Amino acid sequence: MKSEFLVPKMACENCFKTIKNVLSKLAGVNSIEADITQKKIFVDYDEKLTNSSEISQKLTKIGFPLQN
Repeated sequence: MKSEFLVPKMACENCFKTIKNVLSKLAGVNSIEADITQKKIFVDYDEKLTNSSEISQKLTKIGFPLQN
């Protein structure tokens, strides 16, 4: 499944690198891309191994809460 998430606090490439580093450690995450100007990330993941709630929790923990 590929999902789009709005990350208002993602301001630069280093922010995205931090996000990518953390999310890539989650089981089932296949790829992570970003549109930094739109403050969006696109995560391709296996729904059997992880979900959007777990992704949201990880991002909140590192200071990048999602906007609904």
